Amino acid sequence: MDLMKFPLISVLTPVCNMGEFIENNIKSVLNQDYKNIEHIIQDNLSTDNTATILGNYSKHINWISESDSGQADGLNRALQRSKGDIIIVLNADDELMPGACSMAVKNFELFPDNAVIYGDKYNVDENGVIRYTYFGPDPYNFLKIFCVQDIIPAQSAFIKRNFFEDSGFFFDPALPTCPDFEAWIRIGLKHSMKYVPGILSRYRMHSGSESQNSDVILKMIGSKLSVINKYSEDVARIYEVNVINRARSGLYFWAATNFLRLKNNKLSIKFFFLAFIGNPLTFVQSTGILIKKLQKRIAD
Repeated sequence: MDLMKFPLISVLTPVCNMGEFIENNIKSVLNQDYKNIEHIIQDNLSTDNTATILGNYSKHINWISESDSGQADGLNRALQRSKGDIIIVLNADDELMPGACSMAVKNFELFPDNAVIYGDKYNVDENGVIRYTYFGPDPYNFLKIFCVQDIIPAQSAFIKRNFFEDSGFFFDPALPTCPDFEAWIRIGLKHSMKYVPGILSRYRMHSGSESQNSDVILKMIGSKLSVINKYSEDVARIYEVNVINRARSGLYFWAATNFLRLKNNKLSIKFFFLAFIGNPLTFVQSTGILIKKLQKRIAD
């Protein structure tokens, strides 16, 4: 095999007590038509049947079960074990769509100067029934990502290793959640990314997933806000704009829409208000972006 033509892809999967979903995750990687893949699974001492399932697939996956200190730490342990030229994070309850890895390799050949190639995803329920399509930012716009007005779907985003190493080859262990957001900002400050339309993954929405819990959304607000505060001066210097108020407004608008989805009307109203008083222009812009996304979703 010509390794330059068929680069190794590392699929990183942190897991803890996901016996209900981990087998489908593994099968989605094994069933890729692209075969030069290593699946690195980092288990945080699961107490359910996760380890048994992993053991059944030992010939096909690279897995370790050991204690870690959280999501980013687990990802970093898997990352340091990886050897791939291309990296993707696929959480234990998510799945790759058929042909996703082939698409990534093909488009990195077409767009070699981009650090990340990303697409779209299906959001599915516990039983795998499609709820709706989540479309990746089209076109890629760093400022909209930084201001949380658009979100790169991590399950559908492939990262070129050399660009990742150039930007800092880690996920921030100081963040209790949202390590992908920090990575997109850190990489995006130095390198470009490319949206390619197409469904690349299935993101599972269930009672145990972060996006279905108001308390976790509050933690996500804190993590994203710390990233915004950390990088706002660098962003302002490169783009010659003052982004701190815009980014906070965009973050609060994002939070409000998530609380609305969870039917937590009290927090939804609170954060819509914070978004508006923080930056009315950004509030209007965020509303327009949301409407366009909903229109695209309805038309799909």
